[in-house]
Amino acid sequence: MKRYSSAGVLALFLVLLLLPVVVFASGGATAIDFKGGSCTISADGAYTAAGDSGGKTITVESGVDAQLSISGLTIDSESGPAIYVEAGATLELIVNGENTLSGSAGFAGICVEPAYDDSWNYDAYASAKLYISGSGTLSVNGGDGDPNDAFGGGLDDDLFIIYAHNMKNGTMFGELDRYRQQEFRDENPGFTLTTAEGTRSYEIFAAVETRVLYENEQGLRWYGMAGSLDAAGRAELIDWLLASSLYDCGIRPGDGEQLVLLCTCSYHEANGRFLVAARRLSLNRSSTISVYSLRKRATAAFYAGCLALLLASSRLYCPKRSCCA
Repeated sequence: MKRYSSAGVLALFLVLLLLPVVVFASGGATAIDFKGGSCTISADGAYTAAGDSGGKTITVESGVDAQLSISGLTIDSESGPAIYVEAGATLELIVNGENTLSGSAGFAGICVEPAYDDSWNYDAYASAKLYISGSGTLSVNGGDGDPNDAFGGGLDDDLFIIYAHNMKNGTMFGELDRYRQQEFRDENPGFTLTTAEGTRSYEIFAAVETRVLYENEQGLRWYGMAGSLDAAGRAELIDWLLASSLYDCGIRPGDGEQLVLLCTCSYHEANGRFLVAARRLSLNRSSTISVYSLRKRATAAFYAGCLALLLASSRLYCPKRSCCA
């Protein structure tokens, strides 16, 4: 009989413990167990999940067609989206009871990965697909680093972030990239935001190419700062925005001026983001700023898209290689 040393057995146990749980369906619905770590669904079939995952997440592998029934499920992700559906996968999510899915800082609660061809044209057939049904309730929260704030902050917070897709047809934030050029910014130095309380004017002071940081990477996590800012945090954020800006606007926001970040995906590097930073203007200064509609032929659609993302506390979809803020 072959014998194994206690050290070897312990090492094998630790390796297995650290590996993500891979679930294979067989026969009836398979219950997902998070005790061994985050779960990867790698085969077609029906699955169930309930209870508190302890920060562990669910990934549906590319090529898999899965049905997942959740009931009383809470995922407060330690890293990444709570549920990640890879490009080429299909997930039918059946909701029962009360459920909450929260991404970690900078990540969506649910990421449904799109696919693109070599020219970065969207490929609907190859993209991930998500279908939601059921009689329960589902709260999907993007991770902004502060559980006391809504995702992206509130309308009157010190720092307010608006996220929108970089759409190829120019809607939503599809033309935000034009602010990479200082000439364009100088011609169009401001924008307005219309809310139920009225119209607010903002002046752009920085344009930044950046990305979402890795879990243990050092750097400023601006996407975790939405909400209230103390003096030190405000100064740190403004200093970083000005130092990182593609050009100098000659503006530094004053004390008490609300900061707003317009954020969309950028493909200059993996997990890239493009930010346009602006300060809110007082009423007596708003009339001096010319306002540019990011898509004149679809102004209403643009602002409707902004407000829809603004008022929602969650996002269900993320562009390729992002799934983040």
